[in-house]
Amino acid sequence: MKLYCVRHAESVLNPGMRVHQTADTPLSEAGIKQAHLVAKRFANIPIDGIIASDYARAKHTAEIIHATVGKTIEFSPLLRELKKPTALEGKDYDDPEIAHILIEIANNKHNPHWKYSDGESFSEFVRRGSAFLEMAGNRDEASLLIVSHGQFLNMVAALITIGQDNLTPALLDHFFHHTWMTNTGVTIFEQFEADRWCLLSWNDHSHLV
Repeated sequence: MKLYCVRHAESVLNPGMRVHQTADTPLSEAGIKQAHLVAKRFANIPIDGIIASDYARAKHTAEIIHATVGKTIEFSPLLRELKKPTALEGKDYDDPEIAHILIEIANNKHNPHWKYSDGESFSEFVRRGSAFLEMAGNRDEASLLIVSHGQFLNMVAALITIGQDNLTPALLDHFFHHTWMTNTGVTIFEQFEADRWCLLSWNDHSHLV
């Protein structure tokens, strides 16, 4: 199994990232153009199907690619971005009303089982990433196009390169810091054995140049 993983195109809140996004945050005009560019790229890459996050920005990106490549498209909640507390959604990062929430999250970020309200804990995020890899590895297709989000795809990469048993909140935080993904960047994973995935390519965004 080969996975061509694409981070969604630019959303209206991606530039500057000063507002916590919601599930229905749409693509920007620039993002729509990016999605068409990456779609053209996959017109010449053999894929057997598309699986995408059901969040609006990933869903729209996948639909644009689907219109070009004509492959079956599925939407899965497994591929959603890391769930932040609802209390943060749509709020500016500098909003004083949420400062106490951000401080509490920061103070507990090394506790794998802790979460604020309806947010997602590190342990839950790990389980979701692992469930995705298990699901993908059991599919019959030879290759799939995956459209998801930066933090989720970083989690998948960390699980593959570091391993679930060795991954800690501190290691994942370090990994995030050094593996930024460009909107519509393409990362490729391949499964060589049932329990062995390899990272073949990271954040290739040459289609945007």
